[in-house]
Amino acid sequence: MWPTIEELSKIIHENKGKMFLAHPYKYAKGIDVNEILDKCSKYVDGIEISNEPKDEEEVKYLYEYAKKNNLLISAGTDFHGSEKHNKFNVEYLTEEMKSDIINWINEIPGKIEF
Repeated sequence: MWPTIEELSKIIHENKGKMFLAHPYKYAKGIDVNEILDKCSKYVDGIEISNEPKDEEEVKYLYEYAKKNNLLISAGTDFHGSEKHNKFNVEYLTEEMKSDIINWINEIPGKIEF
C-alpha cells in the first residue's frame, strides 16, 4: 500500500526534488537513532536537525552526522498546519547551522521568493 523508501527516493529525485528525513529522534523510541540514520542516509538528501528537540545535544549530534555523511540539513520542516502543530518549535540552531540551511536553499533553481 505504501511506497518503500527506495521508491520514494527514486520518484523525488527523478522530479529534481530533495528528500529529507524528518525528526529522526521521534522515530527512535526504543531504537538507536544511528540505526535509523544509517538505514535512511543512502536514500535522503538531508536530515531535519531541529523540530521540537529534547535538548541541544540532539541537534548537535544530527548536525555532525549530516556533515560527516555529506547531507543537507533542515529545521522545523514538518509542519502539518493543524491547531496542534501551529508553531515551528526550532531550537538550538547555531549561526553556522542557519547559514548551512540558507546556503543550500539559495542554490535551488527557480525557487519562489517571498
